[in-house]
Amino acid sequence: MVDNSIGCDGIASWNGNNWSTNTSFNSNPSTKLLIFFQNMLFISSSTQNNAGIFYNTGGNNWQNLVNFNSSIRCLCLYHNKLYVGGDFTQVNGMPASFIACYDGTSWSALGSGIWCTQFPGHVTAMCVWNDKLIVGGSFDQAGGQSVHSVAAWNDTTWSDVGGGGVIDTLAPTLVAQLNAICSYNGSLIIAGYISHNSSQTVTANRIIGYNGNNWFTLGSGLQGTPNSVFSWDSTLYVGGSFQSAGGVLGTHYIAKWKNTTWAPVGSGLEGETFAFAVYDSILYAGGLGYEIDGNIVPGIVRLMDYPDTFLIDTTGISEIKDDDLRIEIYPNPATETVTVTTENIKEIRVTNLLGQIMQNTNYVTLKNEVELNIELLPQGIYLLQVRTKSEVSNVKFIKQ
Repeated sequence: MVDNSIGCDGIASWNGNNWSTNTSFNSNPSTKLLIFFQNMLFISSSTQNNAGIFYNTGGNNWQNLVNFNSSIRCLCLYHNKLYVGGDFTQVNGMPASFIACYDGTSWSALGSGIWCTQFPGHVTAMCVWNDKLIVGGSFDQAGGQSVHSVAAWNDTTWSDVGGGGVIDTLAPTLVAQLNAICSYNGSLIIAGYISHNSSQTVTANRIIGYNGNNWFTLGSGLQGTPNSVFSWDSTLYVGGSFQSAGGVLGTHYIAKWKNTTWAPVGSGLEGETFAFAVYDSILYAGGLGYEIDGNIVPGIVRLMDYPDTFLIDTTGISEIKDDDLRIEIYPNPATETVTVTTENIKEIRVTNLLGQIMQNTNYVTLKNEVELNIELLPQGIYLLQVRTKSEVSNVKFIKQ
C-alpha cells in the first residue's frame, strides 16, 4: 500500500505530487529492483529458488522477459546492455554464473562468470567506473582468475581491481561481503563487511575507496552495516544500519562524506536506509521506515531543503505541517514581483505543481521580507516554499 490508501503489488510511481500504481503487475513473490533500458521499465522479482525479469510496454502490458534459477540482487546498464547479478547459475537454462547480460535481443554469459570456491557466493552490487563494469559481492574468482570480492569487466575479459580487491580479515575465508559500490568524484567506493584491501596495506572499517592508483580510507569508517552508497552533487551519501560514521554525532543510519570529512545529513534518520535516488533535483531515501522529529514515516522521505534537513514530504509521501509559521505574500496574483514576509527567512524555493524547482534563493543572513522577481516565470500556479531557521511552510501563488 502507498499513501495509506492505494493498494499495490510492490510497485508504485510518484510524479512529484501524487502516487499511482499498476496493480496488474503480479509481484508475487516480491518486486526487488527497477531499471529503465531501451525506453522500457524492467523489474526483477525474486525468491531463493527462482527469479524473473519483466518489462512494461505501456499501460498494463507487462511481459516476462527471462527466468533465472535463483535470486537476482542487482541490475546495471553498461555499454547499452542490461547486466543482472545475483545467486543464479542459469538463465533460461543457459549456464551463467552469478552474472549475465542482455543486449536487447539475447542473453549471454560473461565468460566463465563469477564464482566462490569456499562457500555459496553471489554478486550483490554493480556500477560503471573508468569505462568498466565493476562487480562486487562475495566471491573469489572472476573469469577463472583469483580476485577478492570485486572485479572489473571490459566487454570481453575480467580483471582484478586495485591489485586484487578487498578482504575481511574477521571472516575465516577472508572473503568480504560487498553490499554497495559506486563512482564518486573519479574514485570507486566500496561498502560492506570489509577490513582491508587484498594486500592488507590499507585498513578499512566497512567502507573503502580506490582512486585508480591507491586504496584509501574514509576517515575511521562506519560503526555498523552500510546498505547503500550514492554520489550526488559532489557528495557521497551512505545509508544503512550503522550507529555512526567517522565517530561524528548524528550520523546514524545516514551520513555524507565530502572531500575528507564525515558529516550528518540534517538531524539524521531513525531507521535503516536501503536506497537513494534523485528526482527533480531532490534527494530521496528509502528504507524500512523512519522517525523524523517524532513523526513516523513509512518507507520514503525526501531532502526538501538541501543540504540541511530531511523533511517529511507535504504532498503525499508523509506529512509535516508548520501551522504556526505565518507567511504573507503579496500581490497574489502577481505579474513581475512578489513580496514574502515572515520571521527569519533563510531560503525561498519556487516550484511548479509537479515539484520541479523553478527558482531557488538562499540567504547567508536571515531576513524578514524578501522581494522575488518572477517576471520570467510562465503564467500559472506555483508553490512557494519558505524556510526559516527551524520551520518550512508552503504557500500557493498565481503568476499572471
